[in-house]
Amino acid sequence: MAPPDIYLREFQREGRSECIPGRLVQTIKELDAYAFETLCKDKVAWEVHFHLQNDECEGEIDEKLWDRGSYLDHAKNGKLYAFAHFVARPVRGEELDFAQVDMVERTRPLDVVVKQEMDVELVDLCSDDESEDLAADAETEFEVRYKEATGWKPNSEGLRRNGGAPNL
Repeated sequence: MAPPDIYLREFQREGRSECIPGRLVQTIKELDAYAFETLCKDKVAWEVHFHLQNDECEGEIDEKLWDRGSYLDHAKNGKLYAFAHFVARPVRGEELDFAQVDMVERTRPLDVVVKQEMDVELVDLCSDDESEDLAADAETEFEVRYKEATGWKPNSEGLRRNGGAPNL
């Protein structure tokens, strides 16, 4: 019997799920790779874990159990829903408290800043109509959140050199 199709969506986000043939994501590493690529997230900036429910960050999918196929019995009508929960990695190796990570995680403009560091091919895959509008405000909003989270203060020379972006 063929494994069920995996319907992947970002945790607590509205929108459609991506349908992945189950045979392509039989290990958690395959699911991770597909989630980062399809949902346009950078592995350097984000960590991911998965849920079977989309309401609370509770009951993470266990990697070893996924690899053994233990979650296949949760499939209904040949569909298994998995929700990718991306959590921002600490900035520059500093530990951020949960409130700060949550604040950064939920802001869309940060995605635009992260995309600037990604491969051109992946950025093209992630482009959408609103990305230009978001890019105009991304540096300012990101800088404000970054300052609040880390206490960073801009150096005016660095801001001029980088077109207003903080020296990270």
